Amino acid sequence: MRSYLRRIFRAERGQGVIEYVGILAIIAIIVIAVASSPIGATVRDAFTNQVSRITNPPAAPAGG
Repeated sequence: MRSYLRRIFRAERGQGVIEYVGILAIIAIIVIAVASSPIGATVRDAFTNQVSRITNPPAAPAGG
């Protein structure tokens, strides 16, 4: 993984690396904005419910 990242940053010098950092910064700002808003709690709850459904599936019916 480290060599892969090193290759990317060597191949993309100057403006390319700045673009990657800019995209990451924009994504971070969006995530922080959503997480700190009331919508963030709704998204968190929905995500938690879905993870719970996957990790704890309902038991099969006894007669089936």
